Amino acid sequence: MEELGAMTEEELKAELAKVEEGLADLDEERHAFLGQTGVRIGVGLLKSRRHQYEREEEALRGRIAAIKQSLEDRGR
Repeated sequence: MEELGAMTEEELKAELAKVEEGLADLDEERHAFLGQTGVRIGVGLLKSRRHQYEREEEALRGRIAAIKQSLEDRGR
């Protein structure tokens, strides 16, 4: 992954859109998986997937915050 400081403003905006789309996709996937009814999911798998979704979401939100901060710093 390219360092944010080396990216142009246009590249940062494109990366931000890509990461925000990834977050939306993750949220949709999480709701589809965890919201299933009628399908037996073991407790271990459920906990594992829930933690996986939380870690991925945290990483994506951190990336979004870093990109927004980088864009804000350039605007000064």
